[in-house]
This record gives sequence, structure tokens and C-alpha cells, in this order.
Amino acid sequence: MNLEFSSFIVYKYLLIAIVILLLLRLLVFVLPSIFSNKKRLKKINRYYPIFEFLAWFIFLIQVFKVFLLKNQYFAFAIFVIILAIAFWASRILLKDYFAGLLFKTNYNFNIGDVISYNNVTGKIVNLSHRIITLETESTKLIQMPYSKLTNTELSKKYEAETIYNHRFILKVKQTQNITDIKQKLKVNILNLPWISLKKEPIIIPVSENADYIEFELTVFTIEKEFSYKIEKYLKEKYLLK
Repeated sequence: MNLEFSSFIVYKYLLIAIVILLLLRLLVFVLPSIFSNKKRLKKINRYYPIFEFLAWFIFLIQVFKVFLLKNQYFAFAIFVIILAIAFWASRILLKDYFAGLLFKTNYNFNIGDVISYNNVTGKIVNLSHRIITLETESTKLIQMPYSKLTNTELSKKYEAETIYNHRFILKVKQTQNITDIKQKLKVNILNLPWISLKKEPIIIPVSENADYIEFELTVFTIEKEFSYKIEKYLKEKYLLK
């Protein structure tokens, strides 16, 4: 076995490894400015760790070939030991990278989604390659390595829609029976863009005579200011002439 040692070749490839690391990290920050399409950028970020792993794998294969061609077995052994120490020191980092890859592949979560795990619920504010950042209802930020989410049951929460109710009286000309008028009112109300579809309007006839029927209406809207718009619209639509 050739025990010759060339410190130059070890330093040379360690320097190249540092340059590769810096370039790969720089690329992460440059990608958002290159790809303005958010869907495409999200897909690239999802598979970026695979690209990074392949880059390092190809680099190590090339280094291995160079050391063997130069018969620098001892130098190669030193290089491998240094790399092994570096990988050992960064084992948590690598574990989180791979866990992040699996997380992004298995779950279609986006920034702004609300997720729950281990009795913790929070809104996603950042999805990095190693860490997910959640904001709880108390505005507390929680940074969690992806590896801690492995084998954990995750669920996506949907923020409840706020519903506002508004009650008013509407007079409708008596051209049909009460049942048909109520059905017509219900259809008209539900077709309005400001209405919440989670609760149907409440339509109660309170009085009637030969000319009109008086209804008490309760409508449910997605915004409070829409309530009066609906009342105005219906009163204009069914204005007695």
C-alpha cells in the first residue's frame, strides 16, 4: 500500500467542498428571484434537497477517482476521515434535510395553513429546508426541525368562517301563495355573493292582507357591512308598486 501523503490534494478538495457548499446555499437565496411563478418555485424547493444530495454524491465519486489515480491512499484516508467527522457533526442537519424532503413530499402544506400535531396548533409562517416555523394563537413562534415531525400524526385545520346575522322586515306583494314566495326569497338570497352558505336564511311570515305579505328575514353574511346591502337590495327588488 502506498502511504505517501500530499496535504495539498487534501486541502485542495476540502476547499472545493467549501466552495460547493457556499454555491448550493447561495442558490437557495437566488431561486426566488429566478422563478417568479410560485407553484414552480414551490416544486423546485421541494426537490432541491435531492439535487443537493446528488451534487455531493457526484463530487465524492470524482474525488475518490482522483485519489486512486494519484495513488494517494493515505491522503484519501485522511480526506475520508475529515469528511466522516464533518458528516458526524452535521448528522442532525442531514437528518432534518431528509425529513424535510419527506415532509414536503407527503404533505401539501403551504405558508398560511393551520396545522395541528401533539396538541400544538399553529399557522405555518415559514417552510425552510430543515425547520418549519409555526405561529400559535398567542402569536408565539415555534421552530420545529422536520425530524421531530416524523411518525407524528399531522392534521390540517380550517379556520372557521365568521358569520354575521341580520334581521329585518320585508313586505312582498301577494302574487303567489306563501310557500312559493318563501322559496323564491330563499333562492334569491342564497344566490347573492355576500351570503354565507353555511346557514340558510330564516324566513318567517308575520302578517298578511289582500295586498302584501310581511316577512321577518334573518340572513347570514360573511362580512357585517354586507348585511345592510342585502336588506337594501331585497327591499328594492320587492318594492311594492
